[in-house]
Amino acid sequence: MSRDDEIDIPEDPSGVDRQWVLALLRHLHENEDVDENAVIDLSVHGADGGVLSDIVRGYVRAAKKNKKFLVLNIFVKLMPSGFMPMVNKHDLFAREITFYR
Repeated sequence: MSRDDEIDIPEDPSGVDRQWVLALLRHLHENEDVDENAVIDLSVHGADGGVLSDIVRGYVRAAKKNKKFLVLNIFVKLMPSGFMPMVNKHDLFAREITFYR
């Protein structure tokens, strides 16, 4: 995976899990030094529901193959779950989604 490859943004907070974080690490480090057991500790704090977005915060501790550790604080901005029908109907946030990808 290279930095030009896209990583899917989860549709809801439950999508921010070990597999997604592993894919994120591989994306950020272009697959170097990241194996299946890289994520040692993952702490995800539920979505803070907002009007314009739902926010998921997380803390990740991961080990690279070279025995160095990575510590990441992640901040994932999701489309607001309470307004999904309106968001989909009117294609809201299309420019914002394109910008963040």
